[in-house]
Amino acid sequence: MAGDSLVPIKIVREKTGLGVTSIYEMMAQGRFPKQIPLTPRCVRWSQREIDEWIDERKAERRS
Repeated sequence: MAGDSLVPIKIVREKTGLGVTSIYEMMAQGRFPKQIPLTPRCVRWSQREIDEWIDERKAERRS
């Protein structure tokens, strides 16, 4: 994805207001974008996917 940056959990938490446990629980339930493994000990999330997830929550609120 051109123009899509990969962000760490700290940024995901700041953008969503969710805690780490909630993020991982929601990922396991298929309700949150999955992380992208870069190395065995390093994962990141797609900034675009996180922004889209936030936009979907806003749209749900309006409907």
